[in-house]
Amino acid sequence: MRAILLSDLKSQLNKSFQSLFEQLETLNHSYIKRKEHLMLNEQKEFLSFKEIWINNDTIESYFKLEKPDPLKIPEIFAMSYLKSFNAFNISIHSFDPDLLHEWRKRLKDVQSQFELLYDHISSDLYEHYQKIQDLCNVLGELNDLEMINRWIANIKPELSDEDHFSYMLSEEIVKQHEARLSVAKSNGFELYTFTPEQFKDQLF
Repeated sequence: MRAILLSDLKSQLNKSFQSLFEQLETLNHSYIKRKEHLMLNEQKEFLSFKEIWINNDTIESYFKLEKPDPLKIPEIFAMSYLKSFNAFNISIHSFDPDLLHEWRKRLKDVQSQFELLYDHISSDLYEHYQKIQDLCNVLGELNDLEMINRWIANIKPELSDEDHFSYMLSEEIVKQHEARLSVAKSNGFELYTFTPEQFKDQLF
């Protein structure tokens, strides 16, 4: 009977933590959105950008569209793949949060390029795209957990020594982080079975 009660309690705690994580992730995203909105809407930010724009011909020319060379597309695609491959190899040796975030950014570049060419990729590469999409989601969750962990670390000095909730929450975040880290590492090794050259050859 006691074992059943403990099992039920653990199940309820897991559900409570899951609900709390979802709330904290939402809070984190809304905070980032507010900061972005503030930066983009403050007049001084706009005036600063305007000053740079007026005095820099390079920026204006950047937005002038030119007809792309189709033969360069696989090369550029493979270059992005190589950057994500290198970021993966660097991050797995330390699992530093900033390096993992860099890997995610480089992989998001590859995902975006896949989406631009979505109607022209082979069925084999479509499966590759699905793996990239899933891995980007896992890396995004890792980044969210890291942001929540930093937030807790910042407010801990303000909490009493008897605040067991923050300790339990930190423990759960570590557990969730380690689980996603394991998935990211495994999926990364599976994803990068292609060398950049092999990936390029598979494109079209």
